[in-house]
Amino acid sequence: ASELAFLKEPSDVIAVRDRPLMLDCQVEGEGPISITWWRNGIPVETGVRAALLSNGTLLIRNVSKRRDSNETDAGEYSCAAQNHYGMLISRKARILLACTRCCLPACCRSLAFSRQTAVCFAAWPQTSPTRATATRPSCQSPPQAPAIYREPVILSGPQNLTINVHQTAILECIATGNPRPIVSWNGRSIGVEGIQVLGTGNLMISDASLQHSGVYVCSANRPGSRSRRTALGRLVVQAPPEFLQWPQSASRPAGGSAIFSCTASGVPEPHLIWLKNGKLLTPSGNVKLTNGNTTLAITHISSEDEAIYQCIAENSAGTNQASARLAISAGRELPEAPAGLRAAALSASSLQLTWDPPAADAGQDVIGYVLHIRRLGDADGAELQEAVSKSTFSQRLDNLEAATTYCVFLKAYSALGASQQSSTVMATTKGGVPTAPSFFTKVLNQTAMQVDWELPSRPGTLEGFRLEYRGVSNPGVQGWETFPAHVNTHTISGL
Repeated sequence: ASELAFLKEPSDVIAVRDRPLMLDCQVEGEGPISITWWRNGIPVETGVRAALLSNGTLLIRNVSKRRDSNETDAGEYSCAAQNHYGMLISRKARILLACTRCCLPACCRSLAFSRQTAVCFAAWPQTSPTRATATRPSCQSPPQAPAIYREPVILSGPQNLTINVHQTAILECIATGNPRPIVSWNGRSIGVEGIQVLGTGNLMISDASLQHSGVYVCSANRPGSRSRRTALGRLVVQAPPEFLQWPQSASRPAGGSAIFSCTASGVPEPHLIWLKNGKLLTPSGNVKLTNGNTTLAITHISSEDEAIYQCIAENSAGTNQASARLAISAGRELPEAPAGLRAAALSASSLQLTWDPPAADAGQDVIGYVLHIRRLGDADGAELQEAVSKSTFSQRLDNLEAATTYCVFLKAYSALGASQQSSTVMATTKGGVPTAPSFFTKVLNQTAMQVDWELPSRPGTLEGFRLEYRGVSNPGVQGWETFPAHVNTHTISGL
């Protein structure tokens, strides 16, 4: 039980002004464990307004929002737990303030409710869908329709609204006319369970799911005719992150490697970050984040890497966290790096590699070798690898390119992982038949011409060039000359 783990984390709450509020944070692990709370990234001061209970719960004695300033207890809260093994940060919990007196007549605007509280609040659409402002809805009775005939008019139509799954939304459709128009709704999700039209004509979507997202259209029809007016609003249902795969604690020997995987789903797509002992993890020489931060790889593990690592998944609907501890074990060490690697060219397409067998006491844990081969000048991503059995200490590499220089190194593997790499050697395949060089000609005068050609760009053994020429209209004019490998220009005279 030495590892830290959350038994309870704070959750989103609709808080009532001037009432107490408690946020849970219960942790298990080897003591002593210290608990601290943070609001919007700033430590919460305990004292008159807030207290930290013995079980880690944060008590806010009177939730407040001062009208004469911007001070409020609303915000994003998280708790941090720490023991001598490291630190854990909980998910972020959003605290919104509710109105204590609100009504739901037909005149109310689009509303969203949490199923976790009996207090209602109005979520008015804003520029950013990640926040909803709690406010009291305005309630005014619609004007009485005159006694004369009037075409249907929609006084207030549905508004664009963003909510989280399991919340309830009310989309408004208030219409007037004479005779009184009939209000109806249509949309891609109307047939989904949990949608009903209220007697006022408003549309209520309870226990919202992702399938409820879409555009909703309300229509005001004059009875007995095709005369109608329409208005539409878009409902976006978000889902907070949920982990599909979370990191697992691991114990590795010094110098070994560890890989932590973390994937999460949600709407919108969650963004992943990693923490090390509660602080943002910065990739370094032996710490790599790949595949969109879903994979954390730590190589050449040392005491500085022993810590608690957290994967934080976050989107506009909420946050989630998963943690794992990396410990250094006192087990067997990794194999030693292979020694004595040598390379020699056999032909234009093959190299022969040999290396020294390991010492008797060091080679018993080796299960095999891997050769790493790439052309000189290529990026590491173009590297080729070839596995070799543990009893083999020489290998022939075939299907290589002619007159090409290759870089090669070797690693030994045991059940615990890979050794350090051997020294890197370079070898060049034999020349083979070179490709024809590109050349250019330039007329100097009536009897002379200059010829230039390109030297090969790849290293290799080149003996020289042979230049041949003959006249097109006068076949009697012909000749040939040879040049060393470093010459790439010649003037033909006496033509």
